[in-house]
Amino acid sequence: MTEQRLRDLLDHDSAGPPPPGVSLADVDARVRGIRRRRAGVAGSVAVAALTVTAVT
Repeated sequence: MTEQRLRDLLDHDSAGPPPPGVSLADVDARVRGIRRRRAGVAGSVAVAALTVTAVT
């Protein structure tokens, strides 16, 4: 790679705005989704355990 090619790449990369950061709202939404899925799985396991207990 030549020095000029490297300079062109660096100029191209720095031409635009920096990528956006992570917002608190994004983190909160992701955490709520994870908790919702975990609660759903825990509820399913509880129902399955009660079903097995009721059958035996």
